[in-house]
Parts: sequence; structure tokens; C-alpha cells
Amino acid sequence: MTVYNPKLIDCQFSEAAIWLSNGPPDQLNSIQVGWTVNPILYGDFRTRLFGYWTVDGFKQTGCFDMRCSGFVQRSKELTLGSILEPTSNETHQYENPFNVFLDKTGNWWLSARDMSVGYWPSNLFTSMSSHAADLAFGGVTYNDPNKNPPLMSTSLYPSYNTKTNFLEKKYICEYIHMENDA
Repeated sequence: MTVYNPKLIDCQFSEAAIWLSNGPPDQLNSIQVGWTVNPILYGDFRTRLFGYWTVDGFKQTGCFDMRCSGFVQRSKELTLGSILEPTSNETHQYENPFNVFLDKTGNWWLSARDMSVGYWPSNLFTSMSSHAADLAFGGVTYNDPNKNPPLMSTSLYPSYNTKTNFLEKKYICEYIHMENDA
């Protein structure tokens, strides 16, 4: 995934993520990973690695990074919430490969920059302990409805006349399908 640092103001955020999920909407189990610029969450305008999980359709469970119990951090070098540098600009695109996979014990592992960051344990999930039915990727922005919209990762406003489409600017370098032998 290409990593950017869009220019935002205090009441905005921008992110690009991979979403894995399973279950009915009111009991949705989901993991999200990617990069975000979120001054509301982190108190600055730096691009950061983030993870989010829920097991009840975003009602009461789940949280970002390790702000609640759930994610088990393994790497001492790269943590959820870490600053990601360098970021892409008009002349260079920088990638940060993210990989989320299910191991034989039912744990969902996150790897980034060729290292295991950590995992969400199988006992955390009710409908994702053996598989994810849905996989999606894309971007999300947020702003105060009374203000101008935040810039997209490319630092361009969304428009049908400009090439700001997520799929035109980002790409998946490699897709690997792994079967769970358990």
C-alpha cells in the first residue's frame, strides 16, 4: 500500500486500510489495518500504522491500536501507532506492505515491513476465528460537515475530472492466498 501524509486540519482525518470481516452487521467481526493521519486520535499530523478491531459491529467492543486489550504486540521495532516514514509525494511513491493472515491456531497476525508486528488472538472473535468472508481495501476521510473536505492521500480534492481515484494511485503489489491446514 502506498503511504501518504495528506495535509489536514485538527477536525479531520484520512486513512487507507485493508478490512477483513465476517458475520452479520450487528455481530460483525472486523480487523482493519493500514496508515492514518489522525490528529484527533494521535495529537499530531504524522502518518502512522494503525489497527482496529471489533466483534459486535462497532457498538461496544474494539479499539484502535492497543488502547484496549485485544491486540498482542510482538515486535519491539514496529508497533501499532508507529510513525511511518518516508511518505509519498509528487515525485516518489513509497510503499509499506501490510499483511494480515490467519495462522493454524486461529490468531490473526499483522506483518509490516517484513516483520511480525503482533496478532489478534482467536478467542477475541466469534465469527472470524476460522476465516474472514469479506476483504476490502480503500480510503476513508472525515471532517466537520461545516468545513471543506479533507484532502485525499494524493493531496488533491476528489473530482471526476482529476485522477484522485484510489485505484489509480495505489496498487496491490502481490496477493497470496494461504490455506489454513488446521
